[in-house]
Amino acid sequence: MYAVRFLPFAGTKYAMPARAYGMKLHVVIHVDIAADAILARCAGLPNARMIVETDPAAMPGHLANSEVLITQNSRYTEAVARAAAASPKLKLIQSITSGSDVFQRHGVRPGLRLATGGDVWAPSVAQHAMALLLALARRVPQLERQRQRAAWDRTNLGVDMVSLTGKRMLVIGLGAIGRAVAGLAKAFGMSVAGLGRAARTPAPHENVERVSGIADLRAELAQADAVVIALPLDATTRHMIGRDELAAMKPQALLVNVARGEIIDEAALVNALEAGRPHGFATDVAAQEPLPATSPLWRFENAIVSPHVAGYGGNETAKQLAELCFANIRRWREGTALANEISPTAPAFFVPAGA
Repeated sequence: MYAVRFLPFAGTKYAMPARAYGMKLHVVIHVDIAADAILARCAGLPNARMIVETDPAAMPGHLANSEVLITQNSRYTEAVARAAAASPKLKLIQSITSGSDVFQRHGVRPGLRLATGGDVWAPSVAQHAMALLLALARRVPQLERQRQRAAWDRTNLGVDMVSLTGKRMLVIGLGAIGRAVAGLAKAFGMSVAGLGRAARTPAPHENVERVSGIADLRAELAQADAVVIALPLDATTRHMIGRDELAAMKPQALLVNVARGEIIDEAALVNALEAGRPHGFATDVAAQEPLPATSPLWRFENAIVSPHVAGYGGNETAKQLAELCFANIRRWREGTALANEISPTAPAFFVPAGA
C-alpha cells in the first residue's frame, strides 16, 4: 500500500535501474502527491530510468534529456511549460490531475502529447462535494463553533437545518465528477437536473432527470435548492456564475464549487453573501490559490472553505494514479491510443519551442 504524501521542496531524486532491453526511457516525476506509488509502479516499465524531482529550478535540465513528464496542475508552471517547449526529446506529458486549464494557460508545444488523470478523482471529489453540501444543510460550521464554546444550544438550529430528501439539485457540468455527484444526490433522495453545453433529451444519465443547456442556466438556478459546480474552466465558463446568476438563485439555496474558483465571479459572490443569498456557500477552490488571508470569503459564517483537497482519496487514489501513468506510458511506447488524451487544438494552447 502506498500512502499519498507531500514531498519536501528539496529536490530529492530517486532513480531506478534501467531494464536490459529496448530503447532507454527517461521519465521525470514532478508531483506533490502519489510520487512513491507512481515511482514503484513505473519502475516496471522496460528499460526505464525514473527520477522524482521536487525542485522546479532543476526541471529544465531533466526535461532536456527525458521523453516523459509526469506532473500535475500546480506543478506545471510557466517556467516548466517553457522548459518542456524547449525540450525536443520530450514527447509525452502525463498529468495526474483531471483539469487541463493550467495547460491551456501556460501552453503545450505542438507535437507534445498530453493526457490527464481523467476520472480517477471523480469518486473522492463527488464525496467531498456532498460532504460540503451536508455540512451546509446540517449547519456543521455552527455546531463546531458551539463545540468550541462548550455551548449546548438548539436556538435557531431547528429552523436553519434542512434535509436534502425531496430537494432539487442542479449539477453544472456532467463529466465524471458531475455524474458521480448526481448519483450520490439521488441516494439522498434528491431530484437532479443537469446543465451542459447543450440540452439533451432524453437525459443521457440514469441519475439525472433532464439536461439543459447554458442558455437555460438562470432558469435552472431559480428552481434549484442546491447547486454543485463541476465543470472545466475555459474561456466560456470563466465567471459563468456572476451577479445575475446569483440573484436568480432561491434565497435558501446552497452553492458548492468543486471545479475551479474562476468559474464564479468572487466579487459578485461576496456581494451576494453579504446580501444573504445564497443561504450557504462551500468551495474547495479559489480564483487565487492559496486563498489570501485578506479574502472576504473567510469571514462569512455561512461559508466553508477547503484548500483544494477534494480529490484526495488516500492509498486507493494513489494506486489508481500510478496504474494510469504506467498504462499510458506503455500505450505511448506501443503506439496505441492514450487514455484521457487532450487534443490542444486552440492556438492559445501552444507554446512555441524556445519562446
